[in-house]
Amino acid sequence: MEDILRQRLANQIASGELILFTGAGFSLDAINVVGSNLPSVRSLSKALWPIAFPSDPFDDRSGLGDIYDVAAKRAGTKVRDTLKDLLTVDTTLVPEGYRKWFTMPWARIYTLNIDDLDEASQNAFRLHRPIISISAQTDSYPKESTDLFSIHLNGRVADYPAITFSARQYGERTARHEPWYYHLVAELVSHPILFVGTELDEPLLWQHIELRGRRGPRQKELRPGSYLVTPGISAARRAMLDDLNIKLIEMTQTDFVNNVLDTMEAEKQRGHTVISTRLSPNAGGKFLFDVADLRTQRDDGTGDFLLGREPYWSDITSGRAVEREFEKDLRDKIEKSDERVIVISGTAGAGTSTTLMRMSLGYHAEGKKVGWLDSEVELPLWQIREAVRGSGFQVVVIDDADNFGFKIGSLLAELTAENPDLLIVAGMRTTKFDRLQVEDYLKGHSHLFYALPHLEDSDIELLLEA
Repeated sequence: MEDILRQRLANQIASGELILFTGAGFSLDAINVVGSNLPSVRSLSKALWPIAFPSDPFDDRSGLGDIYDVAAKRAGTKVRDTLKDLLTVDTTLVPEGYRKWFTMPWARIYTLNIDDLDEASQNAFRLHRPIISISAQTDSYPKESTDLFSIHLNGRVADYPAITFSARQYGERTARHEPWYYHLVAELVSHPILFVGTELDEPLLWQHIELRGRRGPRQKELRPGSYLVTPGISAARRAMLDDLNIKLIEMTQTDFVNNVLDTMEAEKQRGHTVISTRLSPNAGGKFLFDVADLRTQRDDGTGDFLLGREPYWSDITSGRAVEREFEKDLRDKIEKSDERVIVISGTAGAGTSTTLMRMSLGYHAEGKKVGWLDSEVELPLWQIREAVRGSGFQVVVIDDADNFGFKIGSLLAELTAENPDLLIVAGMRTTKFDRLQVEDYLKGHSHLFYALPHLEDSDIELLLEA
């Protein structure tokens, strides 16, 4: 695994934002209640075949979904009992590797599988967080908590017949309102994803992956970096994944646990700390927001960004707000420096907010946990500092920082002193920068000032093409 990918993955684990998405192969090492490994797609097809076609030899050309559809109509009770035997995990025989998977600080787990491996692992091991098994077929969205939600997109074996196996069933689901579908869409575009137990050849899984969208030819990569863990895939499939910002990690599940997850104990603990404090008042309340949540914000539908309205996050993610020429120069300056406070100043309408939002999305795409501080909050500075300190953010961005008035210099200096690993990016009006004496407060703290240039001809051309 490349060092740059390993570091990005470590950052994402420490941020508590990584989502685990499992396919059929993830459960194959588990033992069911009849003493055999959980079945592969082919094995399950063979098990259901005699129920569907008791007098015919097995037909390799028949898919699992079609076999299931016929079997369920002919002998639903037998199908239920067969699935229950083959897909219910023996809690006394759960392999140790699954404890390591389920003890990581995942933001969520989504699975295409209907087995009960998540619940069996919770009964077999002492995990860091309780697992709440949820069926996307029958369960409503629970109240947000620090529990680990494990969402079965195709239902659970215990909920038979409320499961999805066949193409016909899937077609029926897509034709009606699916609340969990919208949650999935939002999280696939706002969180990094680790795909495991699949070679990404399931049509249903590809539909979910395509929700991430593709990057335009001139757009900076702002989608969170994601991964597929598998021993190998075709060159064509690898190229398709690159186009979706999903990087291949050529390992087996076991090798990935032993060589990657086992080496990230410190990041795992930090991730759990972030998750446990996320809903507490000190995690930010209503004035310190996670960019992972903000990036899914939609615009007002008017399309008036180019007419001067304030930018929405979707203006940046959609490419409507293009990357300007100076932004690469700004990124290079920041990357080459060790400064921990970046103050960006601009005149009214210069695009300071848009630049800060794009920077926030860029840091988030790199695997960092990024916070957006509302500068209109009316709280004492100590409470704001305490919220930042307890949030676990690696980057905090403050737009319109001059709203704090003469307190902004003190706030930036104190945040820097109290959080040695925190990068702070603040934007403010050029006319207020000197008057608020920001530079005086930051003496002795590493910092960088950058004044936004006016629109150049090349910027205008890009805007007209957007």
